[in-house]
Parts: sequence; structure tokens; C-alpha cells
Amino acid sequence: MSGTPRDDSDGRDGAAEPDRPMLVLGEDLPDVEDTTIEELRVQEAALERQRRELAEQAEQERDLARQRLASQRREAERELARRQREIDDAERRLVRTERRLRRQAARLGQEDRVPRVSTTRTTRSSNRLLAGAREVSSRRIPHLQTVITLLVAAMIALVVGAALSASRADERDVATFEGLDESRALLREATDALDSEIVRQATGEPAAPDADGDLGSAGLARIAFDRGDVPTFYRDDLEPLNAALSSTDTAPVRAATTWEETRNTFRYAVSSTEVDDARETITPGSPWATTLMWGGALVLLGVTVVLWRSGARLAAGFTLAGLLASGLALAQDPFFDGVTARAEAHEEAVDRADDVRDEVRRDLEVMLGLRALAPYEQGDDGFWEQTYGLEELGVAHDEWAQARAELGDALAQDSTTEELRSAALGVIDAAGEASVDVEAEVETLRQSVVDTAEQGWAPGLVLPGLALVILLPLAGLGIEAWRRRQEGEDR
Repeated sequence: MSGTPRDDSDGRDGAAEPDRPMLVLGEDLPDVEDTTIEELRVQEAALERQRRELAEQAEQERDLARQRLASQRREAERELARRQREIDDAERRLVRTERRLRRQAARLGQEDRVPRVSTTRTTRSSNRLLAGAREVSSRRIPHLQTVITLLVAAMIALVVGAALSASRADERDVATFEGLDESRALLREATDALDSEIVRQATGEPAAPDADGDLGSAGLARIAFDRGDVPTFYRDDLEPLNAALSSTDTAPVRAATTWEETRNTFRYAVSSTEVDDARETITPGSPWATTLMWGGALVLLGVTVVLWRSGARLAAGFTLAGLLASGLALAQDPFFDGVTARAEAHEEAVDRADDVRDEVRRDLEVMLGLRALAPYEQGDDGFWEQTYGLEELGVAHDEWAQARAELGDALAQDSTTEELRSAALGVIDAAGEASVDVEAEVETLRQSVVDTAEQGWAPGLVLPGLALVILLPLAGLGIEAWRRRQEGEDR
């Protein structure tokens, strides 16, 4: 082999490759990033997006800062305006006091001794906040949006309440109530006749039917059923009544049972609920109407106070005038005419009339053997001597109590049928006399309810009152705004 050294060149341009450092295993060398053009574009887009987001965030923060500054400025202007109003009011009071004192001093010849109050104000045009406050004070009514909202709510409440209270029932509803209540009164009269008929039948002297074959109670019941338009099936109960109580051949138990069932028919053929619903239908006004009108009036009062305390005295005066005008509508509310009280009194009177018949029923049940007296109800101060039930009725009951005592004696002793009949009829007659005043009261109150339902409302008072309620507050706000604008221009 030749000793010639090896040529490591690659044969290009005769240049030899420089020696490379030897790679040492385990050595920590810096990484070399191999970034392509596409990756650089992505990074630039991300940086641009981040820059835009930061710019938007900075703009939002600047907007929030401007809003906070504007809010603080408005709050400062309002506070300065309030204080300026207080200063103006104080100056006006001082001027009025000075004038009053000068008049008094002039009468005493000492006018020169009264000091003159200086009302010359310091020039404040350079203060932008104060200038803005003076502009707000002169041109804006405080809380205007809230005031307008409350005024509109009050007007709507008053108008709707007046419309509801002015509604009246039609003639058909009134006739329905009259028919039902008169039918119930006739059925109470038929009940009195029925009690007399069972007493006569039980003591061997039954009542005679009329030409149509009806007993007195059945005839009154037919009239009542026609008057109150009672369902037909109630009329079917009258035939067994005529057959059972017009003859002595009827068994006592059957006669007593027929009397009891017919009495229930007379009591419930015209239900109290039906009469109450009919009375409520024709009763003018409603709790909702009264609540709406009074609520609207109270809102007007609140708006008046807010305007007065805010310095809008002229608008407050017009609103107060509108509040007073609302009294024309409030005065027409049927609530003030005692309509509800009369309706309740009518219902109570009817209940008392029914209670009188219930007391008689208990006595006749004992006489007919449908009810046995308990041991504590027998003897002295027993069932027939108890009067607390009569006292609760609120009627004259002395003769009635005496008649009950006589019936108790007749049942306790070995009395004849004539004596027993006379005593039982005496109880029925005494109860009837005691209920005369109650029935008269029922009729009077019924007519009062009907008259109130037919009484019309007074549009000559309500409509002008509502018109003033709407126009006066709005006119007051308009005049107040115009006055403040004029004062602002003068300044």
C-alpha cells in the first residue's frame, strides 16, 4: 500500500469539507426549531386576534369609565340642583321676611333701622357642574318618568273602578230576585198553614180541601212555585199532602211523615243560595271597584306629595285639584250608600223568619211523637219552659212562651183532643204573630235592595270628575315644564 494520504473531498470545486465536532452521547444541546411558513402565519393571526381582543376590552373599559363618570356627574348635578332649590327657597323666605319687617317698620316710622338683605348671587358660570345643575333644576321636573307612570296608573284605576261601580243590573235580573224572594215568603206562609193542617188532622178535625182538591198549604205552595219558577218535580209532592192531611183515615205515622217531608220541600224548594246569588247579581258596585277607586285616589295623593317635595309646586297644585275632583266619582260608589249593609240585613231577616218556623217544628215533632224528650227535658224548667231559643230570635216572645207552656201542660195531662188542638194551634198562632214584624222587615229590605239596584248612577257628576282627574295633573305637568324652561332661558 502507498503511504499517500486519503483525500476526503467530494470532488466539487476542490474544496474540502470542514471537520465536524464529534457527537457526544448524552450531551444536552439546544433544540433547533424548524418552523414552516404556514405555522408563522397561524402565529401571526393568533397575535392579531389577541391584539384586537385587548383593544376591544380596553374600549369597553373606557366606555364603562365614561358611563360611571356621566352617572356621577348627573348625581352631582341633581344634588347641586336640590341644594340650589333649598338656597332659592331660603332666599325667597328672607326676602318675604324683609318685606314684612319693612312694612311693619314703615307703620312705626322706623324703616331705616331694618337691614337690607342682599340677594346678589356670586357668579358661578365658570363652574360647569353648577351650570349643569342649574340647567337640570330649571328645565326638568324631578322624577318625571315615575310621576307620569303613577299618574297613568291612578287614572286607569279610577276610570275602571268608576265604570264597575256605575254598572247596574238589568230588569230581568231584578225580576228574578223579586220572584225568588217572594216565592220564599209565600212558602213560609204555606208552612204555617201546613202546621195548622197537621194539628187538625192529628186531633180528628182535618181541614177541607178547596174546589180544586188542594188544602190551603198546597194552594199557597202552587202560587209560590209559579212565582219563583220552581222545578216541576216539587209540585208532585203536593198530591200526597192533600190525600194524607184531608182525611182522618190516614194513619198517624203516615200523616206525620207526609207533613215532615212536605215541610222540607217548602223549606228547600227555593234555596237560600239561589236567592243570595240573585241578590248579589243585582247589587250595584263591587269590592274591586271600591278598591280600584280608592287605590287610584291614594296614588294621586302620593304623586302630589312627591311633586311638592321635589319643588314642582305648580304641578302638585294641579294634581291636588285632580285628587279633589276624583271625589265626584268616589261619592257615587254604592259602597257609601250602605248597599252591602242592606243586603246583609235582608239575609239576616230571612234567616230569622226561617228560625221561627224551626222552633214551631220542634214543638210539633214532640206533639206528633216524632221526637221523644230526654229525661232532662221533662219536668219543671224542661223543654216547654225553655225560652232561650225564642230570645235569640229577637222577637216579642212572651205570648209565644206562654202558649208553649200550655201545650206542654196539655201533653203532660190527660187532655181532650179539643184542648190539645187548641193548645197546639195557640203555639202556631203565637209564632205567627211574633214573625209579623220579621216578615215586614224582610219585605222592606227586599224593596230597598230592588230600589238600589234600579237606581241609576249620576253621569253628570262622574264623567266631569273623571275628565278633571285626567286633564288637571297632565296640564299641571305641562305648565310646570314650560315655566321651568322659561326660567332656564332667562338665566
